[in-house]
Amino acid sequence: MVRSRLSLCLGFLIVGSSGVWASASVIIMAADPALCSRLAAAWERDGLPAGRFRFVGAGVAPADWQPVTLAGVAPIPSACSLFEQVLIDLDGDGRLDRVIRSRFCMKGIPSDSLYLFPTDSEVLTRMTWQDLTPLHDTPDKFERTGGVYPLTQLPAEMGRTELRDVFSVELVTVDRRSYVVVSARPFEWLVVGRFQAGGRLQEKCYLKRAEPS
Repeated sequence: MVRSRLSLCLGFLIVGSSGVWASASVIIMAADPALCSRLAAAWERDGLPAGRFRFVGAGVAPADWQPVTLAGVAPIPSACSLFEQVLIDLDGDGRLDRVIRSRFCMKGIPSDSLYLFPTDSEVLTRMTWQDLTPLHDTPDKFERTGGVYPLTQLPAEMGRTELRDVFSVELVTVDRRSYVVVSARPFEWLVVGRFQAGGRLQEKCYLKRAEPS
């Protein structure tokens, strides 16, 4: 696959608590320039202080996460013990998958992981708050809490950069194709990729946050 590397600034407006301000998103790596340009323009970052980011634009749809209720006694605080699910064709095989997102805290800071199952999986009835083994046993998962995700496709002159420790993970669908979007504090970078077997990402974009002008 031919990979193009771009340095492209896309201006857009964000409405925040302090009003409307101009900002920019910089595309640092684009294996799919059209996709990366659309996501850069659609990236709304007003939720970043809470560890969330959104994409809003024509043909760009965020995942419709639904809460999951497990048997057993949930840990406290609830912000550090959360499960959600969505039915989506995440791996691109033409069939819907059951994707479960967990959120647990590391040193008080929430971090996300993804777990992929067939839609008819009984994982949600088999797992409890006291036994999450059925969830963690899947080989198709994206777990990085306490670890690192290196940005290996950066231009050499930018040096080594990695996402680390606590992660925010979202799903977005663009023209009926689904992508995993990963970031980590201080939310300077977004990695966009296609989910592959074993929880690997076929990277499509690196987007870098630019400061307000």
